[in-house]
Amino acid sequence: MTMNDEYDFSRTRRNPYAAQLKQAVIIPLDADNFACFQPLAEELHTTTEALIHQYLQDCVKQRHKPRHPGI
Repeated sequence: MTMNDEYDFSRTRRNPYAAQLKQAVIIPLDADNFACFQPLAEELHTTTEALIHQYLQDCVKQRHKPRHPGI
């Protein structure tokens, strides 16, 4: 028996949840933006990161388009 016989992946399938996986992104926030989210996160007993994530999800669901930074 060869090692290839032991590790036969011919019947495997792709991860159906792969599209739902999270990707770490570093977003530099200025002090004013952070100050907006931090007290609310403490009030809701969650992390600032989780609150910002939820806010961004809501923006996506509502198809909110951000203003151009130069405007």
